[in-house]
Amino acid sequence: MNAMNKDKKQPTPYFMPGEVVLQVRHPEVKQDELPDPQEDPRLTILNAVKGFLQPSDQDKQAGDKASLSDQGWRSRLVPPATVDKMMTVPVPDSSGRIFSLMPVRLSGYNTQASMDPDEVISILREAHADVENNGSPDLGRNASLQAIFPNWLTSTLHHGPPIGGPGSWPLPAAVPAKEKHRFLGDNALTGLLPQSLLAIHETRPRVVILDTAPSPQELARAYHEYPEHEILKTMLGPNGKLKVYHATQETLLDLMHFGPASHQYWMPDHGLFVAGIIHTIACDVELHLYEVLGPYGVGSFTSVAQGLLDAIEQRGNHSLIINCSFMFDIPQAPVPGLDLPPALQEASIKSISDVFAWATSREKVHVIAAAGNDAESSESRPKARFPA
Repeated sequence: MNAMNKDKKQPTPYFMPGEVVLQVRHPEVKQDELPDPQEDPRLTILNAVKGFLQPSDQDKQAGDKASLSDQGWRSRLVPPATVDKMMTVPVPDSSGRIFSLMPVRLSGYNTQASMDPDEVISILREAHADVENNGSPDLGRNASLQAIFPNWLTSTLHHGPPIGGPGSWPLPAAVPAKEKHRFLGDNALTGLLPQSLLAIHETRPRVVILDTAPSPQELARAYHEYPEHEILKTMLGPNGKLKVYHATQETLLDLMHFGPASHQYWMPDHGLFVAGIIHTIACDVELHLYEVLGPYGVGSFTSVAQGLLDAIEQRGNHSLIINCSFMFDIPQAPVPGLDLPPALQEASIKSISDVFAWATSREKVHVIAAAGNDAESSESRPKARFPA
């Protein structure tokens, strides 16, 4: 993925160059425990993070929250002003605490400025060294910083061989000759799918698609220009089966700067294309398209996590099948110039795994994810990309 600033050749980042993600463990804050019943429970955790990253003069004099490297790397991070981009995942640890994910911007970062990821790597290395030497920092209010890691981007086409996702060039599969014309038979699904997924099919589930999405104006124009098109009519018409949930303007502006390195084109209709395929197979199923990728087909860990959490929180009593036609661009082997400590990389992989494990642990929720397109021969099969 290249930065979309064409005036200056920029490095190709694997992650959002202007921010990091904090994973904070904390007790579940319940609405009825707050002094003000109208207050958002997440504010308690946000204020703890603010106090940790930017301690007051009184805190500094008292020696509170200021033990790690004299605030070095913390002073280079700017806590968010609101809880809008904070995500809470109710996965309890042994002490019953859950965790929240919070994207935090680098001081002075401007999405139109340099896309050099070195500043993020520098902060992550310093933070990781502090945590290794001092343990998980106590943020107060029984909250602790569990991990800090890059906001990984979803992959498309760059860094050498294609690895899949929206915008990738299709590659022929290297399939042994004996496998090319195998007839699966009428009962193929019974043998290929787990029984839990076959059972959910009988309940007419809601299908969630995490992908790109056309704007409301583009969707309306498509329907009105082709009112007799059977697929568009039954998906986008007054009683259509498709409902679209658009990302925030801030999220889209962040993701606008990234696209496939050698294959940049506008693809907000990719998610609609996926929905159309599903609709032709299961025409009576509700389709819910969440915009988690930008118009060039690239998303971030936090944009995907937000869409996943929203889909599950908004499902009501519906069974869900969640389609993820993308994967995260976390290197599977050392990369020159990307000098991240292995433990830090493992922490971010664990966080992604925790989020998707929580999702699939919900009753009647299944995630179908792309595994990647890395294989260059039939002799060796690389590991599946995350989240698959």
